[in-house]
Amino acid sequence: MKIPTLSRLAGRSLLVCSLGACASGVQAQSVTTPPSEDDAAPVQLEPYVVTATRTPTPVEKTAASITVLTRADIEKAGYATADEALRQLPGVTLAGNGPGQTVGVFTRGAESRHTSILVDGRRLPTAMNRYFDLAYFPLNAFERIEVARGPLSSAQGGSALGGAINFLTPRCVVPGSFDGSVTAEYGSFDHARAEAVISTAGKNAYANLAASVTSDENDRPNNAFEARSSLNSLGWSITPALQLDVVAGYLEFDGGTPGSVPFASLTQQLDRKLSFLMPSLTFRPSENWTHTLTAGLATQQDAQRGTDPTFTFPYDDDKTVDSQSVGYQVDFKPLPALSLQAGVEKNWQDVEVTPAPGPGGVFGLNYARYEVSEAGFLGATYDVTDALTILGSARRDVYDEFYGAANTWRYGATYRFAGTGTRVHASDGTAFAAPEVQNFAYSFPPVTSLEPERSRGQEVGVSQPWGGKLDTTVTAFRNEVENLVQFVGGAAQNVGRAEIRGIETTLDYRPAKTVALSVNYTYLDAENGLTKRPLVRRPRHAFNAQATWQATSAWLVGTGLRVQMRRYDAPPYSQVEDFATVRVFSSYALRKNLLLKLRIENVFDERYAEVKDYPALPFGAYGGVEWKF
Repeated sequence: MKIPTLSRLAGRSLLVCSLGACASGVQAQSVTTPPSEDDAAPVQLEPYVVTATRTPTPVEKTAASITVLTRADIEKAGYATADEALRQLPGVTLAGNGPGQTVGVFTRGAESRHTSILVDGRRLPTAMNRYFDLAYFPLNAFERIEVARGPLSSAQGGSALGGAINFLTPRCVVPGSFDGSVTAEYGSFDHARAEAVISTAGKNAYANLAASVTSDENDRPNNAFEARSSLNSLGWSITPALQLDVVAGYLEFDGGTPGSVPFASLTQQLDRKLSFLMPSLTFRPSENWTHTLTAGLATQQDAQRGTDPTFTFPYDDDKTVDSQSVGYQVDFKPLPALSLQAGVEKNWQDVEVTPAPGPGGVFGLNYARYEVSEAGFLGATYDVTDALTILGSARRDVYDEFYGAANTWRYGATYRFAGTGTRVHASDGTAFAAPEVQNFAYSFPPVTSLEPERSRGQEVGVSQPWGGKLDTTVTAFRNEVENLVQFVGGAAQNVGRAEIRGIETTLDYRPAKTVALSVNYTYLDAENGLTKRPLVRRPRHAFNAQATWQATSAWLVGTGLRVQMRRYDAPPYSQVEDFATVRVFSSYALRKNLLLKLRIENVFDERYAEVKDYPALPFGAYGGVEWKF
């Protein structure tokens, strides 16, 4: 995928693409800064990313494996949800309990709870499984998605043992502008989706507002759902050096939970309400100093109903998770070649589980847990020469009561060969992940304590351009996880360790201006270090390909292929079938601002399941229209 560029910032207001604006790099956005009257053409610089280092850094200097999906990439391929887009990336495996259900993200073989989900570089307050599902938020609300793979706890804190996915909202809007889009889509299984996005800005303020509604009947009984969401980002340049930014989101999800095929449920329902508010205040007294204060407030309420009372463990219940966070980061550039960061964070999470009345709530027990954690972190990036960059980061997390303290670190280097464009990078780092709260709430017999999971991982990679039309990358990685937490006989336990190693390869080929081919392959060997069994839901071989052809100035066609081989799942533990799915997509511009879209998923009607006994959708066709204004 092509990575967007940022324009020169000197002489511009803080509002317009200010690079140093937040503790977690929220201001490194991908819309070009509008030129001033005396600067007709913005100067293009290197591509920047923010996820691996918490501050805007040229991608070639991060010593990390990072894939960027731009809004243009997403629109071209016709993806309807974020998880559809992420399924095509190297080193990332998504496994869901069928359509409309929560999807787990397994980054480089780590558990789904080991991937930090971020919005504008800031960790979203998480649910009981320390995971945040953005699947049904408006996809057009994001300017791009950065996926950083490898241990990143020293930069992004606990739960980034496998990596981090950063959803970035647009911050650079042309003053005086008012534009947006309205999208409507309908298709198989009574699928209906509507989405609206509006972006506007004045001289000192901007607003990006997005809302969406999705409904599906799907193909299994009790699998219908409806999701309504909104995601908004607002900003105000109080002075040329001081800026306030706010991100706010809301989600309502109502739907059936059909369960696995052997234990199907015709009555179980989940109602979810989620809201969050994340303000930040950025003070930039000079080009070399940036101070940022951040805060977060979120609440999630789940109501599970209709569990069959004849089940061994019926669990109708109400769950409430309230989360708060505050943080401060300072970025300092004492020398043109040296960037420094330091900061502190504090997080609170209050969880309550209450059994629902009636026979469905028999198994449930009242459960409450209040967690407080604090952290401090440091980071540095130094350009030793024009070709060599070294970096390092360190962090200390302290949990006030349950898990003690953890120190994590990461260091790495990147070398760039000017003559050939070759880039070689290597890194070594540690990570830390606190146990999920649900491990305590739903263990039987009850569990009162678990050790945090810890890991150490390394990677070495080479990127090579070939004459402007072909780009290739090869990255080898390994990761060892200690104190692995898994459920054994109904109770969560620290069962040992995981040993993970693999290779990621990518190829991007542009044989003509109108044709593009993107291919990636991941070899993954992830096994339980004690039993030597492969970890479940981690395919040994994963292959993705996408080809697009701009047939005319108005008409685009494309196809995608997704293959997974040698997978295991449980219960009972066994190898499950390989699968290969093909999708076809197309768009046609009736006018400059009016686009017709078509996508066909699972073209050859492959019968498969990402999670054992939870079948994915068969063949489906979907058509839509997008109006831009």
